Order: sequence, then C-alpha cells, then structure tokens
Amino acid sequence: MSRYKNNRKSQQIKKVGLNLSKDLAAEFSTMALRCKFNFSYLDSNQDGAADFNHFSKLELKSLILKIKDFSKESLEQWKLDGSYKNYGKFPSKTNFKHPSFVPEEVLWGRFRLQGKFRLAGFTVSTEIAKNHDDLDTNTFYVVFLDINHNFYLSKKKHT
Repeated sequence: MSRYKNNRKSQQIKKVGLNLSKDLAAEFSTMALRCKFNFSYLDSNQDGAADFNHFSKLELKSLILKIKDFSKESLEQWKLDGSYKNYGKFPSKTNFKHPSFVPEEVLWGRFRLQGKFRLAGFTVSTEIAKNHDDLDTNTFYVVFLDINHNFYLSKKKHT
C-alpha cells in the first residue's frame, strides 16, 4: 500500500490543516489504489485503430460503463482477473506501429472489453515512477481503441 503513497499530497494536507472526516479519510486511502484511464495518447490514425466516431451511442455508453467498472479496482486486481494483460514491450506481432509520441520505456498492455474489442496502451513502471513523483503506476494510458484484436496478434490471428 505504501507504494501508492503520495507524500506531496500528505504534506499539502498538513500544510493547509485540512481536517478530514473519517469517511473522507477512508475514501482518500483507497483512491490511489484505483485504476485510472488517460486518453491523451490516443492514436486513431493507424489502420485498424478506431476513434470515438466509430461507435454508436449505445456502444459508447457500454465503453464508459466498462471503464467505470475497471476504475473501481487496481491494475493488479485486473491482472489477476485476466481482464488486463501487461506485455512489457511493444508487441512484435501486431498490426500497429509504436507511435513516435509514446516513450520507449513504457510498459505496453491491454484491457479486454468484449468480444475482440481491446483497449491497448501503456503504464509507467515503478522504476520510472520512483524518479518522478507526479507519475502514477496505476494509470493506464489508452493508445488504441482496438475493435478487431489487432494489437497483440495471437497465433490464430497471426497465421
């Protein structure tokens, strides 16, 4: 749990003398553990990558509800569940190219949504986050809305 401790936040709270109720303090204690999603690296310009315009209102609603559900637990929990897979490096068997605006040192992975639909993207390793207080290892940066399972090609799909 100390892995997600935010010393700057704690110091700021002490500095302003913020008194938290027990309920609010308990809520803050679990916030850092929850998975967060960031779409600032979204790349919909590659073949096979969708953008939000590809989805109907019903599909968008379903996507948002799924992300909301994923936000209730940590990335580690979703790994155990099988919904999230961390690949480490950018896959060699893929129909996508590593976007030039995404750092090389990140950890690539995917969230399985429904059928062939995946959210492909990256996280920041604990080693990198140790040197950067403002980075969160529990944030998933979405790079591809992969509606046809083209990010990490399985043996069936690749052959």
